[in-house]
Amino acid sequence: MTDQVLIIIAAIACYAFVAYLEHKKKIDLIDQGLWNPGEK
Repeated sequence: MTDQVLIIIAAIACYAFVAYLEHKKKIDLIDQGLWNPGEK
C-alpha cells in the first residue's frame, strides 16, 4: 500500500514540476516580448 502511495506522490510531484517549468518558460517569453498570450 505504501509503495503505491509513494509512486502516486512522486508522479504528482513530477507533473507539478513539469507544469511549473512550462509556466516559467511562458513567463520568460512574455517578459522578453516574444509571446503574447492574447494572440491565438
